[in-house]
Amino acid sequence: IQISREPPPHGPRSTAAGWPPIWRVAAIRYVPDPSNALTCAGLPPNSGCGPAWNTGCPWGAALTSCTVPAAGKPTFEIGDDEMEIGIGIHGEPGRERRKLATADEITEMLMTPILDDLPFGEGDHVLAFVNGMGGTPLIELYVVYNKVAQICRERGVSIDRNLVGSYITSLEMAGCSISLLKLDDEMTRYWDAPVHTPALRWGV
Repeated sequence: IQISREPPPHGPRSTAAGWPPIWRVAAIRYVPDPSNALTCAGLPPNSGCGPAWNTGCPWGAALTSCTVPAAGKPTFEIGDDEMEIGIGIHGEPGRERRKLATADEITEMLMTPILDDLPFGEGDHVLAFVNGMGGTPLIELYVVYNKVAQICRERGVSIDRNLVGSYITSLEMAGCSISLLKLDDEMTRYWDAPVHTPALRWGV
């Protein structure tokens, strides 16, 4: 999943945790018995889910590195007053390093390129996903989501579905990512289809 159409080194660059909404939608097609899953969702067998791959944008920030067990040391060094912007889901450092900011300021930093790049605009309907990187408490993720919702309202973007929690992490990394996925009636039906997994459960 790419955040930017800019040429390297500034983009395109894969980033943290845009996958769960895409996987969720794609799973409705790519399951061992797609007829059963799609029938439960009220959708015909072999329905396409290609739009999901082109309408989702994630961007993440981290306050700490993670320690991969095989390496036995942090992937990168970072000061107590610094943060990485544009991190990768495997614990890669970000595209740029900045001085630590407030939760609202960090959310603005992440939301601006997401909204501007695809772009998302007035009248769009989205799924908003705020993901914890492993070391961030849920209550802090909801602080971020509150600002995400405010920014979307100001831009005329309607959050029709949301997901907040640590669903795809980089071990103990402190940070979060924000992902927006454009929704239409078809995409919403895929997302709302019954699911029963350790992480996601509804409609069953």
